[in-house]
Amino acid sequence: MTYYKAMFPQRKDIVEKDPEKIGSKVNNIIYNGPFKATKWVHNNEILLEKNDQYWDKDKVNLQKVSFKIIKETISQNLSLFNGSVDVLGVNDDNWIKKLRDSKKFDELNLNIPTTQFSILNEKSKLFSNANVRKAFSLALDREGLAKTVYAGDDPAYAWIPKSITIEDKSFREASKEEPVKDIAKEGDAKALLAKGLKELGIKEDPSKLNVNFLCGGTDQGNKELGDFFQENYKKSLGINVQPQLVEWPVFLDNIYAGRYDIATMFWTSEYNDPSNMFDIYKSDAYIMPTFWKNKEYDQIVKKAKISIDSNERIKNYKKAEKMLLTDQAVIMPMVYRKGRTFTNKCVKNLMTPLFGSMELKYAYIQGRAKK
Repeated sequence: MTYYKAMFPQRKDIVEKDPEKIGSKVNNIIYNGPFKATKWVHNNEILLEKNDQYWDKDKVNLQKVSFKIIKETISQNLSLFNGSVDVLGVNDDNWIKKLRDSKKFDELNLNIPTTQFSILNEKSKLFSNANVRKAFSLALDREGLAKTVYAGDDPAYAWIPKSITIEDKSFREASKEEPVKDIAKEGDAKALLAKGLKELGIKEDPSKLNVNFLCGGTDQGNKELGDFFQENYKKSLGINVQPQLVEWPVFLDNIYAGRYDIATMFWTSEYNDPSNMFDIYKSDAYIMPTFWKNKEYDQIVKKAKISIDSNERIKNYKKAEKMLLTDQAVIMPMVYRKGRTFTNKCVKNLMTPLFGSMELKYAYIQGRAKK
């Protein structure tokens, strides 16, 4: 956990000298690494220069590093494409395809600890029923979703992504289970939907039902996702899914107020342990507004978290995952995201660790084309 930013040490005497200003200006930043900040134009640029007091300075190649602060995603991507910046993490699937097709950049790929998923609102009459939730999860074409919307990310049939480990054991490999697929043992998606509707006393034909699908963005990627869900559920369950694309602040207002049926989100684990991704569904977490609470789940997660036996932890986290995805279908995992960093071909030896910040210490520039 020491690479998690909350654990970074700060010199107590400097912090306590002026706690209100620490980190707010370039001359209030504490550093001890290979670079030091020499310029900070707020909302524009942070300039780093090689730290001549660094203990291993002879292995640091770059003399300066400029971080451009660009708020709009389209402007970020254009800056990379036109050569204004050399390195950029890209999440927009249309831009990923464009950058690949240009053959102008190198691509660094990581199986990052991020799961894209949908939450189901248990305050909604339809999704208050576990069988309806199971039907929707089972009916989602994750293979098609990964191929057409998410630029080759991996379909997710479980909650914890491949890169999360317990004592150097991949949780996914140790688990050997895909809980979403286990729903099929209870029946196919249409049968589960029919069973759930009967339990709810809903007699309408599924084609008469309308489901709100909330997306936190109005860009092309979210439009494609909304279209995919609409077509997917019309075909698989005969239900009308109506995408609602809103900006992120409105999205957050809506989900926490319970104004949605299905909403799409993602979660990136903050450190390399399953606990972070299971904790967010505990009854006292108030992070994921599915409005689902379960004391048995809370106890299982607590038991796994405090155990020092890795096999016991894996066993309990498997139980928790089964409860979330198979027994209760609280959420629908969609894909495991990949971290994609595109670099100018002149950038060499840049490191992008799975956890923590980009490593610039050993990076260098070679063969930059003259403009």
